[in-house]
Amino acid sequence: MRIIGCDLHARQQTLAMLDTATGEVVSRKLMHEGSEVREFYSRLPSPVLVGIEATGSMYWFLNLMDELGIECRVGHPATNESGIIYLYSEHYMGKEEPIVHTEAIKARGAWIPGVIDPASKGRSQKDGTQLIELYRQQGLKLSPADNAVEAGIFACDQLMHAGKLKVFNTLSNFYSELRAYRRDQDGRVVKERDHLMDAMRYLIMSGRDRMGTKPQQPSFEERWNCYCPGERADAWMM
Repeated sequence: MRIIGCDLHARQQTLAMLDTATGEVVSRKLMHEGSEVREFYSRLPSPVLVGIEATGSMYWFLNLMDELGIECRVGHPATNESGIIYLYSEHYMGKEEPIVHTEAIKARGAWIPGVIDPASKGRSQKDGTQLIELYRQQGLKLSPADNAVEAGIFACDQLMHAGKLKVFNTLSNFYSELRAYRRDQDGRVVKERDHLMDAMRYLIMSGRDRMGTKPQQPSFEERWNCYCPGERADAWMM
């Protein structure tokens, strides 16, 4: 078996590969432009296990690993032992049907739980269905968020100043909103182009307890072996 630790960046990746049969360790740098990545991984004999840390540009690589039949495990930086929360991806789109948003979100990991604006529990004007239920029916694991505005802003501000909340520089819409985020002359938050700011508050106020890592699929033996009642204690069947 070959186990690969991959430091994935936008234009290149650096990897260390362990051959568990021989103990040999090989280091490589692969450029993403062209076919070098595909050629390298497609030549590896099975089984292969690849580990990466989540980034905003990882989805093409995950699709490639899936296409080649290579298991790839993602370590989500939002749950690392340092306690630092990383915002690494954004979905920014308006005036679309829920199914469009759902598919875009699930592409980042259908298993990932989330929190949503509590106003989504209200009835939609279209058919009287709760918006949160529409998203749930389409496979998103959502709970209503705490919408305490001032408490949420304070919590985000404290984490940022402590270096515990960091944002990837690829999140252009996030930074565009952050630069425009302000209060009016009466000290109230101006509610204009602040969707990602709200989403950040929801995450910090309600989402941290729901964070986790991708559930691992059971092995072939774990899926198909079953205990036979009445048989010997060591008796199993397929």
